[in-house]
Amino acid sequence: MRNLVLCFFLASLAHAQQWVKTEFRDDLHNETGVKFALDAKEKGGAIQVVCSKGKLKAAWLFTDKVADVQVKQNLIGDLSSEVDVEYRRDDEPKPHHLSLPVSKDFHGILLQRSHGFADVADKGTFTGLENLLYGPAGLGGGEWRKNKKANNWAKRLIVGVSAFGESDAVYTFDVPDPSGIRQECDIK
Repeated sequence: MRNLVLCFFLASLAHAQQWVKTEFRDDLHNETGVKFALDAKEKGGAIQVVCSKGKLKAAWLFTDKVADVQVKQNLIGDLSSEVDVEYRRDDEPKPHHLSLPVSKDFHGILLQRSHGFADVADKGTFTGLENLLYGPAGLGGGEWRKNKKANNWAKRLIVGVSAFGESDAVYTFDVPDPSGIRQECDIK
């Protein structure tokens, strides 16, 4: 019986999701850094976080389906291609909604949004990734700020992406401790 319990425990560890850290070098831009990847339980989905020079450079949600893109206009008249993303953290009863930029091939959703006129990397605003990990922002920062300060991240994350011409892509993540990412990418 003891051996059966040990085998079950070791098998569950082998299937536990982990952030996979790899180093990269971009010779064209003379840049080095690290990438963290977390695969979804379902085939075709993943989260990737890219850090360079000790700062968060980009965060992506990848899907094997073509995202259903909408063209949206902001208050100053700029157009952007965005996809609707819903997410639910742990045992929350209702999903939250984000509208995020999408890659040119419609398979990558940029988990960040710039606020103001500067580029995302210049402003350091990565609210999509932080919303998924720590919850929605509200007045005064709300749940997101409180959870982030206490490093109370979502242990289970369900993310849905609107897909073009087929059923939506839904991915489940068992999220390991993101402390290493926060430290490596200087996420306060």
